[in-house]
Amino acid sequence: MALYQLLRQFRGLGYQSTVISLNGIEPVGKMIGSLGVPVIDLRITSVGSFFTGMIELVKIGRAIQPNVLQGWMYHGNIAASLAAPFMGNQANIAWNIRGSLHDMSVFKSRTRKLIRLGALMSGTVDTLIYNSHAGAMQHRAFGYSGACEQVIGNGFGIGQFEKSIKKRNAIREQLRIHDFDIVIGCLGRFHMAKGSDLFLKMALAVGQKMNNVHFIAVGRGMDSSNPQVEELCNHSKLKGRFHAVGEQRDVLAYLSSMDLFVNPSRTEGFPNALAEAMLAELVCIATNVGDSSEILGECGSLIMANNIESLEQSVLEWLIRDPDQRACIGRASRERIASRYSIEKVANAYTTIYTKLSASEDLV
Repeated sequence: MALYQLLRQFRGLGYQSTVISLNGIEPVGKMIGSLGVPVIDLRITSVGSFFTGMIELVKIGRAIQPNVLQGWMYHGNIAASLAAPFMGNQANIAWNIRGSLHDMSVFKSRTRKLIRLGALMSGTVDTLIYNSHAGAMQHRAFGYSGACEQVIGNGFGIGQFEKSIKKRNAIREQLRIHDFDIVIGCLGRFHMAKGSDLFLKMALAVGQKMNNVHFIAVGRGMDSSNPQVEELCNHSKLKGRFHAVGEQRDVLAYLSSMDLFVNPSRTEGFPNALAEAMLAELVCIATNVGDSSEILGECGSLIMANNIESLEQSVLEWLIRDPDQRACIGRASRERIASRYSIEKVANAYTTIYTKLSASEDLV
């Protein structure tokens, strides 16, 4: 979603952009395509398809002759560096690293190998862009070059992301949640890195103590197709109060229906979900990973990562707070994100880097 927001802001600035996906065009890829930006899927799913995919990437590069080749996340960064020398021009290589190394165990074995490989190759790129200060610091400690490092947080369209009472009422009616009920929410795919299991455990513990509390889980894998999620949905103590709605395009509608937001990640760079929840005027509880502390400030609670007791206690403390106090902090949350992380500021920062790298207007 961060790439979509950035490309959306680039419209009208003269950039000619092409997005190349290594494997799959998910909903975000379709959204990017709706901007008029070409999106190409290399469909790399195996060792054999890796070689054919890289050959295709080189062919695309030779046809486009990009002036800047922007890698995006570990796999994309490595692919950009491997392909660039064969594209027939001297494209400037920029990497974009969008995570932290707070807990390496949450990464798959292949990703851990790519992270190590990235440390060896990082000195050969023209610019390393991190989306969090924590990520930059941890990668430097891991061996990544700090010579051409830049930190640019994620950006948000402030005016397009406002809490909606109409959407709040519609979602609550759809899920049969009363006005006087309190809703605790979480946004993110089902993954160990996102702490999804911690949200499920917290929901069961808190739900058994307070009967007027509902839970909404939004994200890929947060639906009945996931056995762990389905079990909780059907739990006798939570039946009808745990709503696993899966991946949703209109995230704002679900955030608007919430009263308290939880970001229980074990590792993060810049947690988009946290910033979006703050824009929706929610009081947030976040684990102290990545740049969460800098984003959250005093507008909620910062807790230890991977600690269910701390999470449960913090949730219970906020549930007994006066609703007016929560609303006041929610408004302050929105103001904090609006003043620090507007998409205009972020796009300007990227534009400055690309201008320094090249006087051309082509970007991949």
